[in-house]
Amino acid sequence: MRHVCVVVVVCLALAFTHAACKRESGDDAAGGASKNPAASAAKGAVLTARPNPVPAGTGSGPGSTTLTWGTDDKSFNQVYVSVNEGPDKLVAQGGPGSQEVPWIHPGPKYKFRLYAGKEHQAVLATVDVTKEPGAAAPATRAAAPTTQE
Repeated sequence: MRHVCVVVVVCLALAFTHAACKRESGDDAAGGASKNPAASAAKGAVLTARPNPVPAGTGSGPGSTTLTWGTDDKSFNQVYVSVNEGPDKLVAQGGPGSQEVPWIHPGPKYKFRLYAGKEHQAVLATVDVTKEPGAAAPATRAAAPTTQE
């Protein structure tokens, strides 16, 4: 009987320890799903840019791409851009969404990052965007004078 009591006490102690560890890590006892919004959102985060690379089009001016973002839980997120690894600048925010970005120039590398919430800390997804260089304009020649005979 004494051994049975020791086994029961040890089992209960392990059960409580396991439950406490799960609580501290953010997992719930029922399904193991994280209660941390950044962690749960990261599992289904999407950030795309289409077209990518942005076609050269005509000339060396800016081109356009459309960003699309979202998470499985449709939570609030922010999209930032860094040009050539410079500082992040806010481009868009909200739940799932899309936005045209009409200022993509040939040469620079644009790194778009999807962040959880408003904290600008937990990166959920990234996409690099570039623009194809434009073709050089053909050289123009003056028309040769024609002679009439």
